[in-house]
Amino acid sequence: MIRRLVGHFGAIAALVACAPSAVPNASDAIALVGATVINVDGRPPTANATVLISGRRIANVGPAGDIRVPERATRIDLSGAYIIPGLWDMHTHLSKTRGSALSVLVAYGVTSVRDMGGEMDELLRWRDAIRAGERVGPRMLIAGPYLESPANVQRQRGTPVAEMAEPVERTRVPIGSRADAERVIDSIKARGVSHVKIRTVASLPVYQAIADVAKARGLPLVGHADAFPFREVVLSGQRSVEHLSLPRMQDLSPNELSALFSQFGRQGSALVPTLVTAYGSLLLADSLQRQLFDAGISTSNPRRPRISKFLEIDWREQVSERDSSTRTFFLRVVPPIITRLREMRAAGIPVMTGTDIGVLPLYPGESLHDELGLFVRQLAMTPLEAITAATRVPATFVGVGDSVGTIAPGKVADLVVLEADPLADISNVRRIRGVMLAGRWFDRAALDALLSAAARAEDVQRNDWIR
Repeated sequence: MIRRLVGHFGAIAALVACAPSAVPNASDAIALVGATVINVDGRPPTANATVLISGRRIANVGPAGDIRVPERATRIDLSGAYIIPGLWDMHTHLSKTRGSALSVLVAYGVTSVRDMGGEMDELLRWRDAIRAGERVGPRMLIAGPYLESPANVQRQRGTPVAEMAEPVERTRVPIGSRADAERVIDSIKARGVSHVKIRTVASLPVYQAIADVAKARGLPLVGHADAFPFREVVLSGQRSVEHLSLPRMQDLSPNELSALFSQFGRQGSALVPTLVTAYGSLLLADSLQRQLFDAGISTSNPRRPRISKFLEIDWREQVSERDSSTRTFFLRVVPPIITRLREMRAAGIPVMTGTDIGVLPLYPGESLHDELGLFVRQLAMTPLEAITAATRVPATFVGVGDSVGTIAPGKVADLVVLEADPLADISNVRRIRGVMLAGRWFDRAALDALLSAAARAEDVQRNDWIR
């Protein structure tokens, strides 16, 4: 697995849908009253606000004195609380975390995700079940399988199960030519994917062919970019660069870099640095990684009982593949990459939150809160800028900014209610009082019920994703 991690940086059951909720019927009118609304559209916060929800959408929002609440509406007193839009995780691997993680994400305020590679059949099944209201989970945008170089697919498929538990035969697709790119991209587009994810690429001509075909089919190209010069990545139209694996820039002058930064931002491309993968995993001391599987520590960690059996197996693989050089390498390369990210952001390139959940020891939902903190500490964002990078920016990036991402009339009611002001301290995003998911309200008791149900899920009891 460390081979896969280094590649990043160098190359619930339907019963959960029945969990208790203060307002079980999304068609009821609901009024959230008394909270401060955090606006991510340039306006200052709205104190003592009323957010009126009708069905799935926000009907009105504003100061309490300006909003008339219908007599039969359910009023939820949120005095002293703060409301932000639902959060986005722009880099997930849900096949690895398994289906039980879907409701866990919601319990942590994550109402939308962009999945970046997994088993397409189950991802589509989960997405459809969420859309139909048959299970609790975030809005899902999916890539389906990873696009890989033929050599990497051959290596992975030949790896013994004891060394690689992931059913790579169903998740990794080789692309060695333009014909391969056309065949595969046409196939996955017909299944309803949202974007094309590249991980490893055979050559620059193959990369260019993948980019051309994706563009012709109207699918954004996203993924790793460290194998190619930045100019080629910009010219390809690649929409997002993932992780700290930035394209090669060392041969560019400051003027050339500045021009390419501007072009990359103008064409709507963005960065998803998944800082938590670096600071929460790769830079974690080896001894701390091994302690994750110490019986006493793992049983006392309140998050561990919700980790799927597959993910635990996969995490053990990752630990077994670490050596002392891994952390040493990343301690050297991460700081200059952070400096570069700051430069790119200052040049106007959007930066969005993502976690790469699936990597040891990142926990669904909670790791996004970690990422927000890293945006403030490492990228010098204000708390408001970090929240915007997890709400309005990703919604706009994927083309649904007219429906989600901000708190405004007509928008889908994806909301997170916090006990304390996140603008005063970004860590307050962890203090969740309730979540509204497309007009359905989950109070704290309901969120805790989701977490308890996830800990009892079948995929936590046994490995349900096998080769």
